Amino acid sequence: MNFARIETLYFNYVQIAFDHCNTYIDLEKRLHENNLQCNNCSPNNTICIHEFLKHEIKEKMRNEYFISVIFSALSLEAYIYELGAIYLSDKYVKENLDKLTVPSKYIIVLELISKNQVDKSHQWYYLLNKLISTRNKLVHSKSRKLDVSLMSENPEKFITELNETNKRLISPLDAINAIISVHKYIKLFLPNNIVFLLIDENKYYEMYKQMK
Repeated sequence: MNFARIETLYFNYVQIAFDHCNTYIDLEKRLHENNLQCNNCSPNNTICIHEFLKHEIKEKMRNEYFISVIFSALSLEAYIYELGAIYLSDKYVKENLDKLTVPSKYIIVLELISKNQVDKSHQWYYLLNKLISTRNKLVHSKSRKLDVSLMSENPEKFITELNETNKRLISPLDAINAIISVHKYIKLFLPNNIVFLLIDENKYYEMYKQMK
């Protein structure tokens, strides 16, 4: 009996991630242009339209960031499920891998299929971990205290604390790079007869380079 898999959405997730990353980058350029225009405003102006636009653009960027990063993570989570289900069986994945972290699923599935050890020092693994960590922070968001008195008393420390938080989050471009890096590594790592599931990483890499 022949089988086909239905409801495979990871290609859709990849496209959504790319589209919204592209929009994020366009907004970033608009923000930069807007800030330049804002700097040229007369100091006598009590109201600067560019100040209002800046907040509007930043809010749109925030939404595009969430969508791009979360769908990048969803695409890689969906992909490793598909790979595992096809070559190890749905039952095996559900019973043995379902509750593991996404990076752990990649290690186990790839090693079981290839019979070789995965290189965890490679860039793909670092980016995958950072992407999943960021997705988890966004999806299971928890507020934290930040001493706002530092804004006036010690502004450098205040900015440093904010920047440290941002450093732990992946950028939309790096999230896209995670997708490409994972697929490139798998293509090299797995036997040729297994790579039909992969996206065309060359096509997406060209798109990625154009966005940079």
